[in-house]
Amino acid sequence: MSDTILFSFLELDNSQFSYPVFRKKIDSAAKQEGMYRYKLPIASRDGWDKYDVSFSDNPECLRFQAKSTDSIGMTKKWLMELLLTKVKQVYEESEYYIGRHFIPNISFVISTYKEGQGVIQLEPYYLEERESFGFIIDYRFKPFPGFEKSRGEKIYSLSLSPDGSKNKNYYVDKLKIITDFLKNQIPKIFPLQNDGMIFDVARELTKLPSCLLNEKTFIFKNGESKVQFQGLKTNKPLINNITSPLYIFIFEKSKINIARQLVLALRGKLYTTFSGMEAMFGVPFSNDNIASIIVEDYSQPSLASIKTQLEVLVDSHRDSSIVGIFAGIEKNFDDDNFYSPYYTIKSYFLKLGLAVQAITVEQALKKDGFKWSISSIALQLFVKLGGIPWKVKPQNDNCLIFGISSAHIMDQNKNISKYFAYSLCFDSSGLYKRLHILGRSSDKRTYIDQLSSEIRNHIAGDITDRIEKCIIHVPFKLKREEMQCLRDSIRQLKNENQNISFTVIKINVNNRFFGYSSYNSRIPLAGTYIRLSRDEYLIWFEGLQQRKTQVASAQNISNPVHVQFLFGDELTEAMIQSYLQDIVNLSGANWRGFNAKHEPVTTLYPELIAKFAGKFDQYGLDLQIGDSAINKVWFI
Repeated sequence: MSDTILFSFLELDNSQFSYPVFRKKIDSAAKQEGMYRYKLPIASRDGWDKYDVSFSDNPECLRFQAKSTDSIGMTKKWLMELLLTKVKQVYEESEYYIGRHFIPNISFVISTYKEGQGVIQLEPYYLEERESFGFIIDYRFKPFPGFEKSRGEKIYSLSLSPDGSKNKNYYVDKLKIITDFLKNQIPKIFPLQNDGMIFDVARELTKLPSCLLNEKTFIFKNGESKVQFQGLKTNKPLINNITSPLYIFIFEKSKINIARQLVLALRGKLYTTFSGMEAMFGVPFSNDNIASIIVEDYSQPSLASIKTQLEVLVDSHRDSSIVGIFAGIEKNFDDDNFYSPYYTIKSYFLKLGLAVQAITVEQALKKDGFKWSISSIALQLFVKLGGIPWKVKPQNDNCLIFGISSAHIMDQNKNISKYFAYSLCFDSSGLYKRLHILGRSSDKRTYIDQLSSEIRNHIAGDITDRIEKCIIHVPFKLKREEMQCLRDSIRQLKNENQNISFTVIKINVNNRFFGYSSYNSRIPLAGTYIRLSRDEYLIWFEGLQQRKTQVASAQNISNPVHVQFLFGDELTEAMIQSYLQDIVNLSGANWRGFNAKHEPVTTLYPELIAKFAGKFDQYGLDLQIGDSAINKVWFI
């Protein structure tokens, strides 16, 4: 089953055009103000050269009639100049914002509230799949300072309904806003004119054919399932090798009731929504398995006493599988202090090779308490003890997948003070193997040198004789020099391993693209994807169940994910589809919860570690990971 997708793109009525620019050969390293640098055909069009380019007449430059396809980037920049000129003629300055990117977007203010403003964004884009220029269009809500993540912000960004419940009409509401803008505002903006030429856009979104990947299949000890919770409950965890578990509760004396409630909930004695650690995971949870560290407060002397007590407990339970439970910390405690109880205690456990799970006061005191979160809390405790609840059925066998990410820590002057980079290794079923530190330095050159050697060492160290494919997933934020290190390393590895296929794929969860299906909810089926170019795809990890076309009661509703194949071996269409399938599958390998964010663990987990690196540095803590924690998912 497949569906036509309305891609959030307004197509120009003619993309094969030419336009005048003014250019000169590059004669210095620095560009003049108001000029841009592009590679263009020479006058005879027998070759190419780099030029400094102006879009307005310049006495130092020669006029050149550029084809729209001579430089895609230059044409997008030129179209944006045309759009800006028209917008400034039609709208007041208070009615729009101009973005800060080299090719900016324009945000038109369509609504204003005390929490912020609703805007429609237009941005020039070249849709390679249709060989057409046009403008990406999308609705966003920009909160005012202090209203980020507020209830109002979530309502006006359409993630919540006005009554505060999950907005199942997210796609419908968003499309209606865009449709109203197309009807009422686009005719004021378009057509654009220049040098006797007229540029108009379609008054409807662009239809693109879609394809459909398979639904994720979860593998448990005694069978398979399309769902996680019921599948685990029926088929038992994939691997449970936990011996003599010890749960170390840490809490303030005043929060003892929260700790008691949590104990009852983990035993399955408090809510019908969770049957208990033993029933669900086969892991004992009795008084014999529980130890407590109780303090009067979370002052620094109290934290030091926690460290001492923890070391004594660990030393006396050397044969136990240990996990910490930090119960009853206020969610915003760290915001008002120069030190952090949570990250301090996290550092104590990590140095000992152990993981800790935090439960906030807010989780405990909200309506129904732990009712809806307890199963996910228990899941995290299980995996932090070393258990494996499930894996996903892979599309590619004999395949290693590496997730690489970085963190650049800023000082008070917004200058980079420290560089970090991490790599996590998985197999294609989502099973986590280990963490490797690729670089850590306050000096950029040292960091880049570390990165160059460690990327190759880490990947080479995990390659065995049976490996046929090696795939590297990277997030959007990796910098140019970091990407060059990766490219050079892959080239070396390929020379040393001719029989292995290497592929680097960029996965961007927060992107500028959107689309709508023909179903009543306008939500595409889960696993739907459209092709944007020869190496770019837009995928809906979450969506309508493929066996249904109605929004489920517990439906996760999210934006599509942008995927780009950056470099590596030549791939057939079948191989590309299989790699896309495994990317979607890996979003189901997330053990943070039964309804956790659907993002591939290959990008999510490295991002979590990068966040920890930043927080540890912020509070003056060392991110020292004990040996026994290297192959545990302590970071979820």
